[in-house]
Amino acid sequence: MGAHTLSDVPLTRAFGVLRNVAREKYPPLRARLVRCQIADCEHANRRRQYAHVGHFGPGTICYASALDGLELEWQVGILAHELGHAWFLQRG
Repeated sequence: MGAHTLSDVPLTRAFGVLRNVAREKYPPLRARLVRCQIADCEHANRRRQYAHVGHFGPGTICYASALDGLELEWQVGILAHELGHAWFLQRG
């Protein structure tokens, strides 16, 4: 079986599952996912950077198009990491 990507499991669906799990443990978490040209530029300059948080507000996770090319496990790990930043920023 080949590598799975979030294009196999729609990115918004995978993100929704992660967000719901995080909300159960760390309420109240508000988070949304946005593809972002700035994230694309940041990834072009720093190949290990696929996402950032807070540039459209503390609950917004912006991601680079390159995230779609990673294996599912990497995508989920990156999104979970960014959800942690979003939660921390919302704590005040």
